[in-house]
Amino acid sequence: RRKATIKAYRAALAVTDNQAVWVQLGRTLLKSGRVDEAVSALNQALIRRFDATPATQDAHHALASALLMKRQWARASYHFVKSVDLGLPREATQCRAGKWTVREGWTTSKHVKVHPLPRREIEMAVSTCITAAAHRLSAATAKDAEQPTDAYTEPVTQRSVLPSEGEWAYVLVELSDVHLQGRHPSSLFHAQPICVFYVGSSTASGMLPADFGTIDHEGNATYSKLIPTPLMLRKVDGTTFSLIDLRGKTAGLYALRVEQASRLLLLLKAVLTKQKMGELGVDLDAQMQLLVPKEIMPLIHLLRGSTFAANGIVSRLISKQSVLVYEWLPGVRYTFQKLILLEWAPNMQEEPTSSKLLTLKHTKQRWRTLHEPLYSLRLPPRMPLLLHRAAMASLNPPTDLEQGSQPRILFYARSSMHEWRSVRGESRLLSLLIERFGNARMLVYTDEIVDLRRVHSIFSNADAVVAPHGRGLSNIIFCQAKTQLFFFPTTDAESAKRIEMYSATGTPNSTDTTADTDANADTDEDTDEDTEMDAHTAADATTTTLPKLRSATRAKQAILCDFITDKDRCLSPRDMYFSHLAAALNIRLIVLPFAISHFYGNYSVSPQRAAAIVD
Repeated sequence: RRKATIKAYRAALAVTDNQAVWVQLGRTLLKSGRVDEAVSALNQALIRRFDATPATQDAHHALASALLMKRQWARASYHFVKSVDLGLPREATQCRAGKWTVREGWTTSKHVKVHPLPRREIEMAVSTCITAAAHRLSAATAKDAEQPTDAYTEPVTQRSVLPSEGEWAYVLVELSDVHLQGRHPSSLFHAQPICVFYVGSSTASGMLPADFGTIDHEGNATYSKLIPTPLMLRKVDGTTFSLIDLRGKTAGLYALRVEQASRLLLLLKAVLTKQKMGELGVDLDAQMQLLVPKEIMPLIHLLRGSTFAANGIVSRLISKQSVLVYEWLPGVRYTFQKLILLEWAPNMQEEPTSSKLLTLKHTKQRWRTLHEPLYSLRLPPRMPLLLHRAAMASLNPPTDLEQGSQPRILFYARSSMHEWRSVRGESRLLSLLIERFGNARMLVYTDEIVDLRRVHSIFSNADAVVAPHGRGLSNIIFCQAKTQLFFFPTTDAESAKRIEMYSATGTPNSTDTTADTDANADTDEDTDEDTEMDAHTAADATTTTLPKLRSATRAKQAILCDFITDKDRCLSPRDMYFSHLAAALNIRLIVLPFAISHFYGNYSVSPQRAAAIVD
């Protein structure tokens, strides 16, 4: 009941001018698709700035999310940086530099060693796995299988991704005596006197959790806990290979199914060799652990006893005795004698620029600022994706019955389980598909299906997938080459404008997604004082008098995409998660016609459009 919630928050603000209420109002407005009003409310929260309060950190994170919806990448990047800065510990008296520091990316230092991995070694390991998997599949599928040396084009940015992906795009990062903490967990750091937090290749702009850092340590999202929980140390000796993602649950199934699972398979297949372990100085006779989130355990169960475990080092690392599932409790801090991460370079069109020296609440340093969609930070390179698909094909090969039921159409239904990104008219569309192709050839998938083998069988045997943007679409990583994805894309605050521009000029809307629409978006000149001044000028009027976003107020009348195409006219930058995945895996992406019924991605499909989709 978002309208009633917004009304209640505004009534509360009439009684007490509270920063946390402004933040919650801004977040609710954003979820309702009223982006301009959300930006104004969040700026009002920053006017009432108290950097020591969690609400300020939350306000910067929510404002960055709103600016993503407006495709103002550099400004969003800056506010994500502010959110990270405010998540650092307040106490810095024992820090050598007098302040905490956040390291973006990886460089060798006294407590960090970076070991580059030659691309050719990884490429050979991936090619071997693809070839082995092809023998288990049909001849046609084996012929269509992509190789890691093939180039491809990302549909949203229209950027051609070169096959090399950089000679040193993959690295092993070795950290000694390092701490890991938080519910997500969001805190990988060296404590005082070193005073360094690590955010890795994703950088501070990588959409880390809103409660990054100290609030995440306590699990205190309500801001009500003032006395810290007593610290409980858990020391882990020996060498530990980690699959923990600092973005935690904010990255959802996409990070687990696509990124982390691919990272695990690449680690086991291309890295865990006697030669590589010798180069790292890892004692193969000593204790070794694999640190994982509990959600990755189904894949590990599948790997045990498979050909992947034929390598003695791999078999030992994924055994019950060696797998360490990350468990969080308030106050628990893990300390690792040696922690090793497998990292890859972000799939960016251009290198992030360095800001000028910014003096923020807890830090004084330069930060990386992005001028292209921040979603690019979460796009894995092609080689791990191809390895993941090939490995799963070997682990769970299709049966004769599954192969004999072609063609199969898979319909991803979200209406029964999700408030957002569902299709109104879903039942009608599904009935028409069954009428045309027959009930035996139609299969409905929902997010209730979680068994890994079953999910893989469902997607790997589909010839076509009909789906809205949603977490379950991450499973297209299992689809075979040449599968067709009929896709309902998402929208943002710029979608209607871009599609109207395309209709008027014939210029694809994606050409303008790699730069900020705000002429003042460059944050190189930003300081705390500038941000406060911007907040005052941007929010002179109260949120109750601001004009509502046109695409939200006229959503039911505005048709955003009324044609079927395999072009990118209707894709928003948020669709890069799946458009990149489809392009890298040679899956044909076809955008479906729809009218928007809610800004956050609910689609209205009329009988006429449903018939056009079926045709």
